[in-house]
Amino acid sequence: MSLWLQLLCAGHKCAFIKQQVCNYRIHVGQMSSLKKEKLAFYISWFESASFYQYLLKMKDIALVKSVFPESKYVNKLQDVCDIPFFIAYEMYNRQKPMYDITMNKLLNDDKTREHLMKTFGFGIKELRELRKADFNAEHPNKNMKQKIYNMSSANLDLYALSFLVFRKLFKYVTFDRFRHHKKKKYSV
Repeated sequence: MSLWLQLLCAGHKCAFIKQQVCNYRIHVGQMSSLKKEKLAFYISWFESASFYQYLLKMKDIALVKSVFPESKYVNKLQDVCDIPFFIAYEMYNRQKPMYDITMNKLLNDDKTREHLMKTFGFGIKELRELRKADFNAEHPNKNMKQKIYNMSSANLDLYALSFLVFRKLFKYVTFDRFRHHKKKKYSV
């Protein structure tokens, strides 16, 4: 898969050919077998992070527009330097956590933030509104912590996992201090 992405990002054209040009070997130990479905899922999840880097390096505006034709910003995408924002925005809407990091990096740079506001009308306020709407749609009446605590370990996403790790560290650091802190006795 990375070969095709590298070719597309470099500006080469790919097309579908109907005739068979190679044979596909099928065997018991292959990754696409049902026995290794879970392992294949985990590997593809980690590979998706590297594919993300290829998407950000794309230089063909027409190709990017063809991938996301329904985007609200598709008509405003005119410059190659805006492709990382465009892709990060679209993938963030598809709830991919790694794109949130790129969005934060873009909006933390003053010049980039001003450019995005002028070109797309998108800034920190819009990102907060997007996150708030996303959170309210996903958790209309539930407490976020309770939902994460009720998730099975197999269903934890990156956000939930990081929440649990930081929560554990916070409890350890703060309550450990109180536990070892001896109460002072005062006499009158």
